[in-house]
Amino acid sequence: NMVDIQSTIEHINFINRELFISNTITEETSVHIVTMINNYNTIDELNQVKEEERLPIKIYINTDGGDLYAALSIVDAIKLSKTPIFTIVIGTAFSGGFFISMIRHKRFCYPNASFMFHEGGCVWEGDAHKFHSHEQHYKRLLERVKKIVMDNSNINEEYYNAIRKDDNWWNAEEALKLKIIDNIMTKEDINNE
Repeated sequence: NMVDIQSTIEHINFINRELFISNTITEETSVHIVTMINNYNTIDELNQVKEEERLPIKIYINTDGGDLYAALSIVDAIKLSKTPIFTIVIGTAFSGGFFISMIRHKRFCYPNASFMFHEGGCVWEGDAHKFHSHEQHYKRLLERVKKIVMDNSNINEEYYNAIRKDDNWWNAEEALKLKIIDNIMTKEDINNE
């Protein structure tokens, strides 16, 4: 039955250290991914596995983006993980998914993967003073986003400033040239994954 199949899949994914970000990134998505990353790190710590001998956690990405704060919590969990994490874009890494996909340890994508970067958007209601406070916070948030992009790619400040106000779309080859990813996967990679 479906419950048994789902339970089996979840067990296999836990053993193989596979996580999935699909659909829209929400707070619930980030809680699940961050919790699993922390759990795998705890397991490795309890078993006293040296960092260089730890099995990687694989995060498969196919998302149109979503909540920026949720995406940034996943970015932080990846950066803080002692256990290596491989991001593998199997379809789309748009918006918040773009930031998650470009964080190191190793970054891969399928040959027909697509990437989209933008600084996001926001809607605000309230009085002028609260709007000004929100605006100052959002400017600081955009500086953090800029740092993530520039620290994890070949996108320099001049290029970033030229593209930051628009939606920017890249295919796998373009993402590789910009060092957004490390490798486009081949049949050999899939078999050795």
